[in-house]
Amino acid sequence: MQTKLLAAVTASLFALAGGTAQAACSNKTIRGDFAFTVQGSVLGPNDAVVGLINGVGIISFDGSGNLAQRDYVLINPVQIPGEASNPSGFHTDQTGTYKINADCTGDAVIRTGPGNELNLALVVSNGGNSVHNVVTSALVGGNPVKFQTRGDLERISPRD
Repeated sequence: MQTKLLAAVTASLFALAGGTAQAACSNKTIRGDFAFTVQGSVLGPNDAVVGLINGVGIISFDGSGNLAQRDYVLINPVQIPGEASNPSGFHTDQTGTYKINADCTGDAVIRTGPGNELNLALVVSNGGNSVHNVVTSALVGGNPVKFQTRGDLERISPRD
């Protein structure tokens, strides 16, 4: 009898856990400031690697689909020339938009300067404290450029 009761309780707990395990994300899930790293490659003709990318930065999500970013990114190891920068050399004035779906996937567009744009695929994890991304397409000076990069974001300030 006790074995059957234990089995029934265990099955009920698994059923309850299964019913609540679904993610429920939205733009508000990642509201706040995140530190990030990015690594990868710039690809040239025939998808040959022509540059290695390493960078760090801070991205701020407003909870309503808008973002602001500042970054310090190197290619082979020279800093990418850019727009306005702060005293530490981080590029500033980068803006964009994002959309987080209920299943915690999403996308973002970041404008890093005139004619420069990154399109990202996003996955939110760790209750909204981590975001992972890859570049899906990019423009540099208005021209398509192939990047094979990934980024990882970690929350540095809580949502209000």
